[in-house]
Amino acid sequence: WLTNHCLGTCYGAASLTISTCAQLLLLQVVSAHAASIGDNLLGVPLNCSAGLNADAVTVLQEAGRWQSAAVLIARALAGTERAQALSRWSSHVLHQEGSVWRCVGLLTAAGCLSAAVQVG
Repeated sequence: WLTNHCLGTCYGAASLTISTCAQLLLLQVVSAHAASIGDNLLGVPLNCSAGLNADAVTVLQEAGRWQSAAVLIARALAGTERAQALSRWSSHVLHQEGSVWRCVGLLTAAGCLSAAVQVG
């Protein structure tokens, strides 16, 4: 997925050079390798430095670092990326913490009003 995402990003933006694409792919390979040896949090600064903030949030959320992910969501994500990250967080809050109202609040903040109404 990371490679396809990067290639899509690179092909979709005329301002990115081949060198930039190579650097993004290298960062993703290093991040994936670090995760394979147990250091998955190394991907956070690597993804952020490459402007892949949504990927960094996903790494944090998968590692159970929900509060750190929340800070990055608030500072660096907008639109669909923000909504997807908040939706993942709301699912965690509902199923792991059992907090219906926090879940509804997160879904509302994400703009997922129909999903927020159906919680319960």
